[in-house]
Parts: sequence; structure tokens; C-alpha cells
Amino acid sequence: MKYEHLTREAALAKKELLEEEYKKMFDEAKKELSLENDLAGM
Repeated sequence: MKYEHLTREAALAKKELLEEEYKKMFDEAKKELSLENDLAGM
């Protein structure tokens, strides 16, 4: 049963890592969009 527990732990860690990556990408995209809107408004 220890193996199942480790597998769950690894899956959870991977999920958290992916969520962090997506959040970074999303934040970066929001910044780019904001800059584009600023430029378009000039």
C-alpha cells in the first residue's frame, strides 16, 4: 500500500507544478494583452 501512497503524492506534486506553470503562462499572457491594449490605445 505504500507504493499507492507514493504514487498519489507524486501525482499531486505534478498537478501542483502544472497549475503553477499554467498560472505563470496565464499571468504572462495577461501582461502581454495589457501591453497590446495600451499600444492600441495610443
